[in-house]
Amino acid sequence: MSDSTKNKGAETMEQDNNLTQCVCEFCGQVLEVDEKVMADANQDIKIAASLICDCDEAKRFKRQYMLSKKGIDMVDNVCGRRSGRPLEADLVRLLHNGVSLIVRNQAVGITLNVSPKEKVELKLGNKGIKCSRTVKETRVDEFRT
Repeated sequence: MSDSTKNKGAETMEQDNNLTQCVCEFCGQVLEVDEKVMADANQDIKIAASLICDCDEAKRFKRQYMLSKKGIDMVDNVCGRRSGRPLEADLVRLLHNGVSLIVRNQAVGITLNVSPKEKVELKLGNKGIKCSRTVKETRVDEFRT
């Protein structure tokens, strides 16, 4: 192996012409992935291989991985640092875990009441995981006689 060989865990990958060789953990097929796929996989060769392999298990993994990634991005946009009013980091992590539960079909939806007047809901919709944050508005009407 050349100097451009990298080792991550027990898996070995070899880089050549901006392509990385990796092995699908589901079917054992040897694949070559480019830098974009490696970036999508956070530089993890097991994930990268699963994202491009065409075996049934890898396709299922890819669907869940991408759904989870998009769901976590949605939570970050609505409740995390990218939102106008971020929630505490522990609550955001709890919502990230909720995304994982929904993706793995262990929950249909999750509602988190972050205060008596505010809640965050996670649901699986046709286009992915939906994250909504609502604040109840209390309206006081006074009647005098």
